[in-house]
Amino acid sequence: MLQLIDNAREGFLCPQCHQDMSNMEMLQLHFQNVHMKQPLTTVK
Repeated sequence: MLQLIDNAREGFLCPQCHQDMSNMEMLQLHFQNVHMKQPLTTVK
């Protein structure tokens, strides 16, 4: 039988760095302050 490992994270996770925030407002502030200031990188 296939056994699945339960390592899925739920909540307000940053899509860039996967940092767990306590609520949506904190996630939005984090994303704007940390990731919006960084230049976007592309995969070559």
